[in-house]
Amino acid sequence: MKPCAQMFAAACVLAISPGSLRADPPIRETLDSKSLYTAHLCVGPCDCAPQDLIGPMTGVFQLVHTSTDPLYAHYDVANAHWTAVVKGGKVDLRGSGQYRIGGEVARMHQLTLELSIDGQAPVKFDSGLVAAGGRAFPHIDIVVQTKTGTCTEWRLDLFTSQVCPADIDGNGFVNGDDYDAFMAAFVAGSSDADFDANGFVNGDDFDFFAAAFESGC
Repeated sequence: MKPCAQMFAAACVLAISPGSLRADPPIRETLDSKSLYTAHLCVGPCDCAPQDLIGPMTGVFQLVHTSTDPLYAHYDVANAHWTAVVKGGKVDLRGSGQYRIGGEVARMHQLTLELSIDGQAPVKFDSGLVAAGGRAFPHIDIVVQTKTGTCTEWRLDLFTSQVCPADIDGNGFVNGDDYDAFMAAFVAGSSDADFDANGFVNGDDFDFFAAAFESGC
């Protein structure tokens, strides 16, 4: 990692005031290599030959703990930004949602999402309440699907893992690439720079990222 003086210059003097970080900070998650995007074309009412477009997905999102009841822990899914590669082209998915995990006897979980695909109107995805098999939380292994009733339906096979807070690109390392990615998003006002996942991009996000970056992984 580059030292503070090289990476942030004068910005390194920005201080995090006591108590300014939320007590339960966002969990940063990345999509593992097994994650898949599938678009089912020409289904339902369409008079054409059905076909599936399938490709790997990469990207990150944040989990923000909102509440815990006697059965479930509830999280907001914030700032999901994923890219699928299908037939040599890229598909951009952005959005948010909710996640819950728990159960009375068997461990269950549910993920609901509203994702914009290539800038189009958001589409609703839902896993339903299903058994939380596979790896333990904060890993999430789950399938979400749409039920649009139109000619195209989507399925996302998601396998996720927690990464360090400052690992902006979600590749498992904290380095200059993460600094560059954060700064580009911050200057652009992109939700990718909403480090504290409160729905705004401002100086707090820069301060929190700077502290996390200097802490490393």
